[in-house]
Amino acid sequence: MMILEEIQLTDAGPVNLRFADGGAFFREVRLPGAAVDDLPTEAQSQIAAHWTPARIAAFEAARMQAETDWQAELNAMRGPTTGVHVNAERERRISRGRAFSVSGYGDVPLTGRGRDQLLLMGLLVKAQTLVASGVTDPVMTVRDANNLKHILTPAQMVELLSAGMAWIEAVMAVSWAMKDGDAPFEAGIPEDVTSDQWWP
Repeated sequence: MMILEEIQLTDAGPVNLRFADGGAFFREVRLPGAAVDDLPTEAQSQIAAHWTPARIAAFEAARMQAETDWQAELNAMRGPTTGVHVNAERERRISRGRAFSVSGYGDVPLTGRGRDQLLLMGLLVKAQTLVASGVTDPVMTVRDANNLKHILTPAQMVELLSAGMAWIEAVMAVSWAMKDGDAPFEAGIPEDVTSDQWWP
């Protein structure tokens, strides 16, 4: 059973949570305005008081500014397209993530930031262990890119997270092919590395 052990309120708005599940520990970040109804009542009240309208607005403004700054930085690097551009686009795509279809359930959108990958890898290992133990009930929970909760069977969790990991590997492979001049990039790195046509 997951037990909330620690709440850290940041000045910028996001809330860092630390959960204990048996002998394992998990960390999660809730962004301002996200659902918190799955948390204990006291924690909900504490977070609601922290997420004032002004703080939520400031967080959204900062997030939009960060996206604008990233685009400006990418545009400033324009000139001959290089591996720097490829790396920037690869990381942007992985961080943004995508939706993955789960058999018997539907689509689940996931993000692939570094901390996301660590959390999802832990869930994958746990799901594989439950599958090996013969557990078939929907007993596993994952929060998606929109902070919505999905309750899946261990087999569905393995399917979801395996697809996510395979997609990240595919994105990485494209970036390497671009920089190494491998097929279909024998002519070099495309001028517009942000075009969806190049990426999985």
